[in-house]
Amino acid sequence: MSRKTFIKGTLILTLAGVLTKIFGFGCRIFLSRSIGAAGMGLYQLIMPVTAVCYAIGIAGPEVCVSRFCAAYAASRDHLRARHTAVFCFGMSMILCIICTVLSYMGADIIAGYIFHNPHVAPLIRISVFSVPFACIHCLVCAYYISKERTVIPAVSQIFEQAVRLGAIYIIVHIAHNKGEEITAAVGVAGLVCGEIAAALLCAAIVLTGRRKNIRTTRHPGIEVKQIIKTSIPVSLNRLALHGMQSLEAALIPLMLTVYGYSAQHSVAIFGILTGMAMPVILFPSTLTGSVAQMLLPSVAKEQSSSDKLIKSSRMALVFSLAFGFICIIGYTTAGAVIMAYVFDEPKLSGYIRIMAWLCPFIFINTTYKSMLHALGQAGRVLLNSMLSELITIICIVFLIPRMGIYAYLLGLLASQAANSALSICAFTRTVSRITTHKPLRS
Repeated sequence: MSRKTFIKGTLILTLAGVLTKIFGFGCRIFLSRSIGAAGMGLYQLIMPVTAVCYAIGIAGPEVCVSRFCAAYAASRDHLRARHTAVFCFGMSMILCIICTVLSYMGADIIAGYIFHNPHVAPLIRISVFSVPFACIHCLVCAYYISKERTVIPAVSQIFEQAVRLGAIYIIVHIAHNKGEEITAAVGVAGLVCGEIAAALLCAAIVLTGRRKNIRTTRHPGIEVKQIIKTSIPVSLNRLALHGMQSLEAALIPLMLTVYGYSAQHSVAIFGILTGMAMPVILFPSTLTGSVAQMLLPSVAKEQSSSDKLIKSSRMALVFSLAFGFICIIGYTTAGAVIMAYVFDEPKLSGYIRIMAWLCPFIFINTTYKSMLHALGQAGRVLLNSMLSELITIICIVFLIPRMGIYAYLLGLLASQAANSALSICAFTRTVSRITTHKPLRS
C-alpha cells in the first residue's frame, strides 16, 4: 500500500469516525438526560453481552476478510478475494444466528446469575437482534477496506449513527406525547435500528456493485484451513476479552455495594464511568482506530520486509505517544469541565481527569494489536489481553470493597500499561524472527 493511499484511507476513516463519535455523543447526551445515570448503567450492562456475540460470530471472519482479501488483491486475484469474503460471511452469519437465538432464550439466566439484575433481561432480548445485521455491516466494511476503498465503510458508519440518533429521538418524542416512562430500552432500540439500516445500505452497495462485475464459471479454491486457523484465535481472543469484560461489568456494581453503596447508586456510578466518561476518553481513538484499520492490510502485504515493519511500528509508537499526551493535556484542563457540563453530571470531571492518562496506552494497544493480527500473531494478542483483563478484575474484586470506584480506575491504568508493554515486546520478537527467517507461530 502506498503512503498516499494509506494517508487518504486513514483520513477518510478518521473523518467518518469523528462524525460517528459526534452522533454517538448526541445519543449518549440525549439518553443520559432522558433516562439518568442509573438508566445509562443498565444500558451499559448489556453491551458486553452483544460484544460476546460479536466476538464469537464476527471478529474472526472480519479479520480474515481484511487479511486474506488484501493479500489476494495485492496479487490481482480479485475473484479469489470475493470467494473468500463470501465464505467468511457465510461462516459468520451462521455463528451470529446461533448466538442470537441462545442469548434470546437465555436472557433471564444471564440477567439473574451474571448481572444479578432482572431489569437487564428484556434489554438483552432486544439488543441481540442487532447481531446478524452487524455481521453484514462489519464483513462488507472489512472487504472494502481490504480493497483500499474506505469511502463505503465511512459512509455506512455515519449512516448507522445518524439512524440510531434519529430513532432514539423519535421513540422518546412518541413516549413523551403518550406520557409513558422512558427507559434504557429506548437506547437499545436505537442500537438495533442503526445496525439494520447500516446492513441494508451495505447489502444494497454489494448487490449494485455485483451487477457491474463480469460473471465467470471459474471457482478458485480458497484456503479454508488457513481461514479457520486464523479465525479461531482471533475469535477466542475477542471472546476471552469480552467474556472477562462481561464479568468486569457484573462485578463493578456488585463490589460497590460491598463498599457501601446502594444497588441503584452502584449502577448509576457504573453508568457514569462506562456510559459517559469512557466514551469521552475513547473519542480521540477514532484517529488511532482508523490508522489501525489501514495498518492491518498494509502490514499483511509488507510482512516479508522487516525494515518496512520496523518503520511502521516506530511511526505508530511515536504517533500514539505524542497524540496521547496531547489528549492528556486537553482532558485534564478544559475537557473534563466541558464534558461534565454537557452531560449535566458534576462527578464526571473527576473521573475524566484520572482516566485521561489511559490515552497513550489505549492508542498503543490499538495500533500494535492490529499489526500483530496482520502478522498472524492472534495468539499473542489473546494472551496479552487476558493478562490485562486479569489485572483489572483483581483490582475490582480485592480493592473496590476497600477503596471504592477509584480502585477500578487504578486497575484500568495498570492493565493498559501492561498490555502496551506486552504488545510492543511481542511485535519486536515477531519482526526479529522475520529477520532471521524463522517461521512465525501464532
